[in-house]
Amino acid sequence: MRRVAVVGTKLWRLFKRTLRRIATRDVLWGTNEETFRQAFLRRKSLLLCKTHWRGRRRYEAHFATLLPHVRLLRLFEPAEAERLLKGLR
Repeated sequence: MRRVAVVGTKLWRLFKRTLRRIATRDVLWGTNEETFRQAFLRRKSLLLCKTHWRGRRRYEAHFATLLPHVRLLRLFEPAEAERLLKGLR
């Protein structure tokens, strides 16, 4: 259940950020601006998260074989990142 909430949170943040960039015509890099068409109507839409999940599994497997002595941490909430950073200080 928690994973669903996290994905929903990520998608909601992505959606809000994309709409803001479209409305304010923020420059992303160089002279590129995010448009409604690019964000929502393309086959490679940012809101299609299938590639995210496939890539995440691929990277986890790659790092497990490449760096078996390194533990991969997956943080789901900003509060978890804050606790981790506090522990490192």
